[in-house]
Amino acid sequence: MDNNVNVKSTIILGIEHNSLPIRAIVVGDPKRAKDIANNYFDENSSTLIKKVREYRIYKGTYKKVPLIVASHGVGGPGSSIIFHELFKAGIRIVIRAGTAGSFQKHLQVGSAVIATGAVRNDGHSEYLVPKSFPAVAHYEIVQALKTTSISIKNKYENFIYDIGICHSTHSIYDGPLGNNNQLWADSNVLAQDMEISTLLVVASLYKNVKAGAIVSIDNYIFGVDKNNNEGGYDPTESAVTDIKKIMIGIALNSIIIVNDD
Repeated sequence: MDNNVNVKSTIILGIEHNSLPIRAIVVGDPKRAKDIANNYFDENSSTLIKKVREYRIYKGTYKKVPLIVASHGVGGPGSSIIFHELFKAGIRIVIRAGTAGSFQKHLQVGSAVIATGAVRNDGHSEYLVPKSFPAVAHYEIVQALKTTSISIKNKYENFIYDIGICHSTHSIYDGPLGNNNQLWADSNVLAQDMEISTLLVVASLYKNVKAGAIVSIDNYIFGVDKNNNEGGYDPTESAVTDIKKIMIGIALNSIIIVNDD
């Protein structure tokens, strides 16, 4: 679908072009978007401005800085829709605050990863640009997330994070073809999600957009938890819920220090 300069609002969400503040936190889960708007935004500043399918957009302020939080759902194709429409609506600085599985033993449940880029197996971006096109985070976003993470590390000694490449996959469950998890681990890829690479590629298609991501680790891909769940995945575990809160705080405190030039 090409860009029609005569269209006044976006096609799916119906957002007027250039009507939003320039900063956005994007998350997969609509419930997480609501939680951020209700519990992290400045008091009485949050307003739900869009509710379409899995997409929610809340507008408000954080430490008096205008921004939105939006949910994009699961996977590349669906998230691509809202990413395009947010950029058309004026977003220029965006951080994905999500969850991921870890490929590396030093990144166990309760740690976090700042993405410098992503392997593009998202099942969508290959239809936007050639496979050789990189999915790279903007350096200012990476630096802001690092700066904020260092301050958190100084406050919480047990907080563990790393910075590096993530892998965005198009599927969680394997079929007869199996997976390449060991390959990514051996290649020093840190973690796996489903949307980072789509965000970074779509952001690259728009001028003057700065995009990046931080993810909290909720499972070690090669492990099992106490209940013998695959990948050691237990979303109710206290370490999982605690790191999500820390990760959200890092994302919010980072996005407000990125220059808007």
